[in-house]
Amino acid sequence: MNQPKRLSSADGSERVMVSRQQSRVLRYVRQGRVQKLGAYLRKHRRLQLNFSQGRRHRSLLHVACSQGDAAVLRVLLEHGADPLRPDRRGDTALHLAARRYDAAGNQLWSRDVLCSRDQHVLL
Repeated sequence: MNQPKRLSSADGSERVMVSRQQSRVLRYVRQGRVQKLGAYLRKHRRLQLNFSQGRRHRSLLHVACSQGDAAVLRVLLEHGADPLRPDRRGDTALHLAARRYDAAGNQLWSRDVLCSRDQHVLL
């Protein structure tokens, strides 16, 4: 399997170029296309899901959690996404999920969604 290219930016931080397949998965996650995502990951079982992208170095799980998409989150975890991967600030996807509140101040994630890693969802 090809390793992603690593580039150094002007500020000294390291940037990773994502593959075309990883870009497609990221697009499915952002769009909330659960069925497309699941089918694509079943077809490309060896695809590396534990990559960071953007200025914040966020993973696919960070994106799913920040959008509050539990279905996408489950699919990613079932296919091996690492829930302990931190972003640039050191926050895991769980940190982002815990910050999700609706306008009335109610938490959007229920405890059954935020379970253990062994059960393929976040703790």
